[in-house]
Amino acid sequence: ILAMQNRCVSGALTRWNEMTREAVEMRVKLQRCLQRMTQRQLASAFFDWVEKVDATKEWEVKLSKCQRFVRAMQLRSLHAGFSRWEERTREAVEMRVKLRRCLQR
Repeated sequence: ILAMQNRCVSGALTRWNEMTREAVEMRVKLQRCLQRMTQRQLASAFFDWVEKVDATKEWEVKLSKCQRFVRAMQLRSLHAGFSRWEERTREAVEMRVKLRRCLQR
């Protein structure tokens, strides 16, 4: 009877040992899997951030070009207005001179 009890206890201990080893292996596999998932999510978040930073920089460059274009147009318009004013002032001076000459005759 003692030998049968020892076999039964030994068998139960062996099964418990195998199940414990299997549970530990499964836990290790699960931890590795979760670690990979976490690293992928972290990497994905980082790459998303990098893309947003690059997009922001591209937008700033485009905005800067637009601002320079608008500034050039404003300066061109301002210059054209000033040129017209200067031309009309010259014409007015010339007309006054012609008028004086005409009145002096």
